[in-house]
Amino acid sequence: MAKCTSLWNKSSRSPQAAEIVQEQSEVTLSVPNATRLNSFFLAVGKVYSITVKKSEAVLNDICAKLALPPFRPNEVAFMAEYLTVMEAVAKALTPCRQKLTASWAYFYLRNRLCVHVLRP
Repeated sequence: MAKCTSLWNKSSRSPQAAEIVQEQSEVTLSVPNATRLNSFFLAVGKVYSITVKKSEAVLNDICAKLALPPFRPNEVAFMAEYLTVMEAVAKALTPCRQKLTASWAYFYLRNRLCVHVLRP
């Protein structure tokens, strides 16, 4: 995942790098952030989609042009397994994201605090 992070950093901070990714793969990468619950899952999916739509060689060619280390076959296989496993979790989190309002967050935090305070 460190190689994905370096690819996200490079493409988000440099317009030339983003253009290289766009031209080679016809995919724009999204960068994960802390505020969206499943943003990491979606960002890994974008990187993996390059290998699905084009090939693993195209992903490694992009890495070479951006002076990044290439992805090994086992790392690409790990991304595929990660996406398979986390797909159910990401789908489960989607309705939760819509239901989390200030009132839900208040009751959740209040209940968690009560549990910790009342425990001996």
